[in-house]
Amino acid sequence: MALLRDHASRHSVPGAAVGILREGAVTTAYYGVADVTTGEPVTSETRFSVGSLTKSMVATVIGRLAQAGRLSLDDPVAAHVPELRASRWAESATLRDLLANRSGLPLRAGLEFDFAGRKDEDDGALSRLVADVPAGVPAANFWSYTNVGWCVLGRAIETATDAAWEDAMRRHVVDRAGMSQTTFATGAVPKRRASGHKVTADGAVPVEPLVARAYGPAGTSVVSTVTDVLRFASLHLEDSSLAALRAVQSEISIYVWLD
Repeated sequence: MALLRDHASRHSVPGAAVGILREGAVTTAYYGVADVTTGEPVTSETRFSVGSLTKSMVATVIGRLAQAGRLSLDDPVAAHVPELRASRWAESATLRDLLANRSGLPLRAGLEFDFAGRKDEDDGALSRLVADVPAGVPAANFWSYTNVGWCVLGRAIETATDAAWEDAMRRHVVDRAGMSQTTFATGAVPKRRASGHKVTADGAVPVEPLVARAYGPAGTSVVSTVTDVLRFASLHLEDSSLAALRAVQSEISIYVWLD
């Protein structure tokens, strides 16, 4: 607790939670407030936006579906994403390439980060985003972390399961790992979570949360507690069927678009 308090204070973080899973034993510590306006304390029940940790959860669903024979990691992207069936890029890149961030997806900054312009909350939000992916030729020997690539994987999950990607996430990850405090910030009923903040001359002030259902698989909607995130980690440590997701992908040259 003292170490967490020292680091949080040094970096002007109003509140934080940390957890360690070691040989099956869980240790947690909590510091500060979840909201600088209300002074609500951070506790074991405080949900945080997990951001791009969502991408690991999406990969887990893909791994589960591959294990069940619903798809193969080496299937072309276009085989599972109808919006991209006329795309040269999606015909040659595989789901495995997307998982490894080496698909050569044609990258556009405006599409990667258009959170404010993609506020639709309906079930078609993800499909419309994916349909706007450029249909260019994939770049060879190119690696790049990409939000849209993970949204494409989310859309592949939807077509493989005939359900919204959130429902597939609940079935294949959240429920199986016992992540009872994990949910989605999208929808009509707001989900309480730790507030983001920025540091000003007058101290920390809250900022509006980043929420965009279209970018949900990239990390804009899942909220969770530190203990639930450790349950997710435990799932990967204990389930040998997910070992394929830990395979090293080091044979490519690294030319990063988004560094």
